[in-house]
Amino acid sequence: MTMKLVKYEAARSALKAAKKIDEVKSIHDKAVAIAAYAKQAKDSDLVTWALEIRVRAERRAGELLKEMPKAGGGKGQLQ
Repeated sequence: MTMKLVKYEAARSALKAAKKIDEVKSIHDKAVAIAAYAKQAKDSDLVTWALEIRVRAERRAGELLKEMPKAGGGKGQLQ
């Protein structure tokens, strides 16, 4: 149980430190995989923690996307 908590805290710290979308995506994908494994293993605590990390990753991705400049689009490109 303690090892799970350590990894959970490590994932939270990694999300806070993530500066690129691909870093966040990697953490998100790992959390999804861990949740699937935990369901098979019938470990409800691990499922809950993995889903929490997934949600945190989705929120962090949204924050990073907000910070990115918007594309200028194709103004004047129609013919």
